[in-house]
Amino acid sequence: MTTEWYRFFWNIYGFTGTGAIPVSKGGTGLNTIGDHQLIIGNANNVFEPALLSSASISITYPAGYVNLELGTSGVTPGTYGSASQVGVFTVNQYGVLTAAANTSIGINANQIISGTIASARISGSYTGITGVGTLTAGTWNAATIGVAYGGTGLTSFTSLGVVYASSTSALATSSAFVYNSGTDTLTAGTFSASTGAPGFSIPNQGTGPARLNLTNTGGTVYIGLDSSGGGLTVPYALNLYHTGAYPICFSTNNAEKMRIFSSGGVSIGNTTDPGAGNLRLNSTSNGIYFGSSSKLNDYQEGTYTPVVTTSVGSITSYTATGTYTKIGRMVYVTVNIQITNNGTGAGTFSLTLPFTSAVLSTGLVRETNLTGLAQQLIVNIGTTANILTLNNAYPAATGYGLVSGFCFSV
Repeated sequence: MTTEWYRFFWNIYGFTGTGAIPVSKGGTGLNTIGDHQLIIGNANNVFEPALLSSASISITYPAGYVNLELGTSGVTPGTYGSASQVGVFTVNQYGVLTAAANTSIGINANQIISGTIASARISGSYTGITGVGTLTAGTWNAATIGVAYGGTGLTSFTSLGVVYASSTSALATSSAFVYNSGTDTLTAGTFSASTGAPGFSIPNQGTGPARLNLTNTGGTVYIGLDSSGGGLTVPYALNLYHTGAYPICFSTNNAEKMRIFSSGGVSIGNTTDPGAGNLRLNSTSNGIYFGSSSKLNDYQEGTYTPVVTTSVGSITSYTATGTYTKIGRMVYVTVNIQITNNGTGAGTFSLTLPFTSAVLSTGLVRETNLTGLAQQLIVNIGTTANILTLNNAYPAATGYGLVSGFCFSV
């Protein structure tokens, strides 16, 4: 038997039996196939029917072939999407495009959750913006940004003035505080002619201290009222308090007039510290004024050097010291005269006074070196006083020491 006859009989053998002719024998393995179905092979070397059905697909059977035709989708031909629009498309369950349209780009503010818009992209005029971050380019053309959105709510300001909270939800500008950039100073408040009250005040602090604190490298100065417990000095005291060891100076007419030193001394018209508890006046010629009608309208104290002369001859050498205390018109004087060499001195023995006497007065003198005798002193009307023995003789000799304390009126 030739090879060709063998193959023929083998194929005849393969078609025997019942059922659909399998794929391995050149069949489809299918008994039936429906209308509008296609035979599609799968991965298992088996054919299976697949439904080809859609409103957009039409099937016709002209003589000798099958015609598959896609119908119109109803979508307008054209380009969808641009820089300002996005394309919106509708697809049915078969993956067929059934509708298409353009929609303007509109992004809600709550949909932008990250990133930064480049400054170059911000231009033109916009409405509905209620808050902004930092504008580095362009011009803000919208209405005033309110306080609730981080703005001031103001369209203008007082030159060199300050912005303050006029309520819990509004800001205002005022010239009550004015900053001077030239002197780097801040002026606080103005005087009110109607109320007489300053425009600047510290709120009521209750029982606590109400004061200004001024601090630099020299210490801290407190100006104001002390607390109920007297934290600086005594309760509720008005304090001008310096923590540093520096003086407190008082000036008027562009010049210092009084100074309180850290030692506790006070100088008026003088810059020398008189020491703790002492008061120093400008000079020995000035005193304390108690009023023109007061008998204590002048207080002075000091030292002076009496000048000694005689009406006959002269004293060759002597030393003389003196002190005085002036209270009003009354002057108390002490003198100590030591006669080293009486020379030719005789007659009337005179010494000068620290002030001019207005009336005659007397006092006592004691010789303290040789005799211990008492002598008399007469204060003249004018600037001198005379010393005499009790019997009106010349009172001095070489080696004598004449000491006296006396009073007179000016």
